[in-house]
Amino acid sequence: MRGTVLIVDDETGIRQVLRAGLEAEGHAVLEAGLAQEGEEQIRSGSPDCILLDLVLPDRTGTDLLESILTLDPDLPVVMMTGHATVETAVQAMRQGAFDYLVKPLRLEAVGVVVTKALESRRLRQECLRLRRQIEERFSARTLVGTSEAMRRVLQLVQRSAASPSPVLICGEAGVGKARVARAIHEAGRSGSPFVTVDCTTLEADPLERAVFGDPDPALERGAIHRAGSGTVFLREVGSIPAAVQARLAEYLDGRNARNGNGPGRRPCRLLASSRTDPGLLRREGRLREDLFYRLHVVRIDIPPLRERREDIPVYLSHFLRQSAESLGTAPKTMSAETRIQVMDYPWPGNLRQLENAVERAFALAYGRDLILPDDLPAEVRASSSSLIPWLAGKTHGDSLPEILTAFEHQMLMQALERSNWVKTRAAALLKIKRTTLIEKMKRLGIPLKDGRWPGWA
Repeated sequence: MRGTVLIVDDETGIRQVLRAGLEAEGHAVLEAGLAQEGEEQIRSGSPDCILLDLVLPDRTGTDLLESILTLDPDLPVVMMTGHATVETAVQAMRQGAFDYLVKPLRLEAVGVVVTKALESRRLRQECLRLRRQIEERFSARTLVGTSEAMRRVLQLVQRSAASPSPVLICGEAGVGKARVARAIHEAGRSGSPFVTVDCTTLEADPLERAVFGDPDPALERGAIHRAGSGTVFLREVGSIPAAVQARLAEYLDGRNARNGNGPGRRPCRLLASSRTDPGLLRREGRLREDLFYRLHVVRIDIPPLRERREDIPVYLSHFLRQSAESLGTAPKTMSAETRIQVMDYPWPGNLRQLENAVERAFALAYGRDLILPDDLPAEVRASSSSLIPWLAGKTHGDSLPEILTAFEHQMLMQALERSNWVKTRAAALLKIKRTTLIEKMKRLGIPLKDGRWPGWA
């Protein structure tokens, strides 16, 4: 393991000996005789490890250690000290130093400690990189979006994260209910287990054991037991048989927490999802009323993708980048016509379908930097009502101003229809101001609302 080592010591002879020994092992070496010089080296350079003398002319080593860890908490600092100050060096380790060396120094011991410090640095950076990837993956696939609807979802996730109350997450298949559940867990209980139970795949008895465990805890531990102080996520709560619903209601009421949780204790948090309106499930008798009200403490509704098309470009960028990273290839972009078709398609499978379509298109565009319409799934191409074929039929016998006016009218109408005539959303799709949209609608003779101009009877 090789790296850049900064030596901070006011004795020139010690620095020279350490430099020679470290360079012989293949390390790059930086030097500083004062604490101020060392701090400047850290700010301007990028050392992977620091050998820091405890006693310096301008500042104490422990004082500089505090500054170093403020600049870079993961930078390993090895304290160097004389016999009389070993106790101080140990105290420095409690403050965050990686290790300490006692003078007179042995080059062999220095090499061993530096190697360990560099390996520690590498592992910390790798963990940080993976953590950022995970955080970015959840946020981009679940919470990122420019639409007002997704901002509301994000606010509810943030507000509910610290609460122990159940959360009911509702939305069509593929909108990202499981990802929102995971985001709530990561925001509030990231250090504890996240256990998912798919309620659509199990009959009553196996499902009850999956949630609560076997009566004999030696045979099977349930999700509630395994989650501990973490989170249990129940997918499709409307599919739960009545007997299991009754036990869940009792559990949430604190009356039935057998198999390791103890009476009255609810250490884990319960999240549930439903693709059908829970109120409808209750009215149809598919969801017990007592369970409905215990789960309905916080409700998060995730709108389908067709109702927040302004979010599609954000997801497109993420999925394209994700595909490039997973395949280890250069990034690709979509042609203008391809993007129009993607924006125009209603995406009944929502985020899941869009992700799969982008992955497929990326793979089919092998050897090209540009993704073309033919790379999209057949259903996306077949249903597209994009403006390009429409425009092709309008270019015969009309003047350019007439073509442009008709084209603009068609663009505005499509944007308004996609957004259910919500002008703020339509303006966002067109990337213009709302006031500009209204001006264009008036100029082109497009009704502002319900086919009526303001003030009409």
